Amino acid sequence: MTTTTDQARPLLELGASSVIEHLGGGDTGGAIALLEFRVQPGYPVPPPHIHTHEDEITYVIEGALEITIGDAVTVVRAGESIFKPRGVAHAFALAGDEPVRFLETMTPAGFEGYFHALAQMVRETGEVDRDRATRLMAQYGLRSA
Repeated sequence: MTTTTDQARPLLELGASSVIEHLGGGDTGGAIALLEFRVQPGYPVPPPHIHTHEDEITYVIEGALEITIGDAVTVVRAGESIFKPRGVAHAFALAGDEPVRFLETMTPAGFEGYFHALAQMVRETGEVDRDRATRLMAQYGLRSA
């Protein structure tokens, strides 16, 4: 199977921050998903969490991220990448006060469905309902650390 995309699919916009799907599981036979995150200063980044189903690779395009994996904290700058294995707590924050743009590769695919469901919630209610979001997290194998 060969898939080429020439147009990214916006998934979720919260304020000036966004999640864009370049490739999803349907494009790759479930092998990987490729999402782009554009995060503005002040955006509420997720708390430390654990993925039970997928590994992640983060590649920073613009700006810098402070990424915590387990007890290790690493600043990842434009042009650099980092591997976040499933089952290990991780979190990220902006390293500075500049916007950050990064790609997130998830393998196997499937977790992009979380962002689809979250986006649907925001379209329906205009906000993120924390109780529904917590149920979605469990459905997609995401646990708080």
